[in-house]
Amino acid sequence: SPIDNKLSSVITMSARRERRGITGYTATEQLNQIISAEETARQKRSGQAKRRLERAARRENRIAQLEIMDSDGSSSSDNSNNGLTDSERAELEGLLRTRENFEEQYHADTFSEEHVEFKRLHNEAFAALARFC
Repeated sequence: SPIDNKLSSVITMSARRERRGITGYTATEQLNQIISAEETARQKRSGQAKRRLERAARRENRIAQLEIMDSDGSSSSDNSNNGLTDSERAELEGLLRTRENFEEQYHADTFSEEHVEFKRLHNEAFAALARFC
């Protein structure tokens, strides 16, 4: 009968909705969304890492250029001592500070004893995992 067909349709639609979960997506669709989001995040991180590397390379090139100018006494502007101008010296000092801050982020000598122990155990766990695989 038409009523039975409609009731059957409603029950089928309800069951389908439950299989899809609260979000309205099947497990496969949810997995694909997660994979897509992870890939997007990976691409973003990769782009950020590339920009950091490029910025660090430009910084190192400029530091080298300024240090050569300072040692040669061949500044791009005229001044009495033929070294770096005040602005060039300030730029060099700022670039060196930036480089030092970055390099000292993970200086192992500044780790607490607890953190050193944690790192040791962490490395042992990775070594055990590598042997297992």
